[in-house]
Amino acid sequence: MEPGKTTSTSLDEMVGLLKTHQTNAPLMSIALRSLAEATCVPANLENVAAHSDLVSQLIGMIDFQKDAPLEIRQQSYLLEILVNISSHDGDRSLETFIALRKCICAALLSFNENPALKDFSLLNKTFAILNNLTQRMIPAQEVFSSISHEQWRFLLGHFDAANRDPSSVQLVFFPSLLVNLSRLTEFRRFLLDHQRLVFQRLLPFMDQKFPVVIRAAVMRLVRNCSFDPDVHPWLLSEEVGLLPCLLLPLAGPEELDEDEMEKLPIDLQYLPEHKAREPESALRVVLLETLLQLCCTVAGRKTLKDNGVYYILRELHKVEKDAAVILACENVVDPLISDEPPENMQNLRQIDIPEKLVAQFDEMNNQLANANPGDLFTVFAGDKMPRPKSKDVDKPRGKMTAYAFFLQICREDHKKKHPNDQVNFAEFSKKCAEKWKEMGDKEKKRFLDLAAQDKVRYENEMRHYVPPEGSPRKRKRGKKDPNAPKRALSAFFWYCNDERPKVKALLGSANVGEIAKELGKRWATTTAADKAKYEALAGKDKERYERENKAFKAGGGGNRGGAAPAAKVAVSHAPVPESDDEDDDDDDDEEDDD
Repeated sequence: MEPGKTTSTSLDEMVGLLKTHQTNAPLMSIALRSLAEATCVPANLENVAAHSDLVSQLIGMIDFQKDAPLEIRQQSYLLEILVNISSHDGDRSLETFIALRKCICAALLSFNENPALKDFSLLNKTFAILNNLTQRMIPAQEVFSSISHEQWRFLLGHFDAANRDPSSVQLVFFPSLLVNLSRLTEFRRFLLDHQRLVFQRLLPFMDQKFPVVIRAAVMRLVRNCSFDPDVHPWLLSEEVGLLPCLLLPLAGPEELDEDEMEKLPIDLQYLPEHKAREPESALRVVLLETLLQLCCTVAGRKTLKDNGVYYILRELHKVEKDAAVILACENVVDPLISDEPPENMQNLRQIDIPEKLVAQFDEMNNQLANANPGDLFTVFAGDKMPRPKSKDVDKPRGKMTAYAFFLQICREDHKKKHPNDQVNFAEFSKKCAEKWKEMGDKEKKRFLDLAAQDKVRYENEMRHYVPPEGSPRKRKRGKKDPNAPKRALSAFFWYCNDERPKVKALLGSANVGEIAKELGKRWATTTAADKAKYEALAGKDKERYERENKAFKAGGGGNRGGAAPAAKVAVSHAPVPESDDEDDDDDDDEEDDD
């Protein structure tokens, strides 16, 4: 058969040849290779895919067992043909496509009985076929259901083992198959099983040392898993460690202030000068869209704020040239720097937006995504994230901690010993952190001394440093007046005073955060009638605070100058319940301005 021509007659002849000829004959290899080449041409592919007898014959020849009649090379040609046929935009409900799907799933389900699949090139083609066949929801559901959870975990382990060496990557279509399946609720539930560690095994493949086809699929898979707010606390926990994996590809070598650096996850602190961001702009958008999904709840926004996500995005925004990435970056920054919405709108995914506004937002997003980056900030006024001013080059470098010196020296030593190795910064930093924890005081002394010397250097340089005119100054927090009256507590804290002992008894060894979370859930479901008791206590306590505060200020208290504090005013008031955390201290530091 000529690769450029396929007719009904020639295809009928091909069916007869495949049925009658000996599989080990040279003619079989020539026929399969010729058909594989022919199906690379769209017109030929359409003819082959429509020839049900030929497709059925090809499917019937699939055999990965030890005594299979086809050689590995012939099996490879056969699978290449079926990969091309499965990519054809035909009706996936046709019997031939259903038969092909069942045949491949059965082979994977009985993997150990099909030794030919241990050849990674053949296994990769089977994943490519399933990837093509699961573009739609119903076939994806059938593929996932056809293979047991245990076997899916086995295949994932096989993929993991096959790709330990990034220079010889195998099974590149497996993550793409998982992306298709991740549209299924059942598959996401399987993938995010807290006990099985399935999801965590995929995260290292987001590293730049892996080919773009693999890391792109894993990043999209992670994004699909982030659409369910209920799993956000687990995804953002230390057990999973998703946040550093999302931020590391977006981070560059920029040096941050010490206070900002300390807020970042340990994997992102003190990155080397040669650290490069993810080079594919489309993947930077995917990472930012995932961060945006994690911003949809109060807890998610708090975690992102507490881990310095804004600082990473601020530095990205300074150097980003792609309009779509800039827009995605600003979409994440907006909820991180804005005030928290009202209580009934705190889950951003549950807010109903009128269709008219949705259309307007979509149009605005299209304009911004297609705009020239230099013109982005003239599209609409009041932009919350303007291009920052150039960095003050005269400002002294921030002082480094002992751990920062240790991390720096570890990286330098590793580079000397393995100059040609690509470093996975997340894994390397975790190993360094584990080693640091195991070190004793004697081993850490060298780095503590370096940190002490650097602190002296920093303080000496800061004494002679003059900030440029107009630069912002850090606001120093005033000292708390020990004689100031206790702040009034809310109805919720009065409720906690009653319910905390019950919750402690119920949860046993739970920590303060878990107890507070449970109290918050109970308060949210408490009826208005039951809340009235605590609101009345809160009202009385507010009157007590206002009375005491007035007397305190009348006696000279609250003066922000250097005067000595006034004598404590003795005022009788109701007992004040204990708070769940340090919120009282924060409240006490807030002073009313007259």
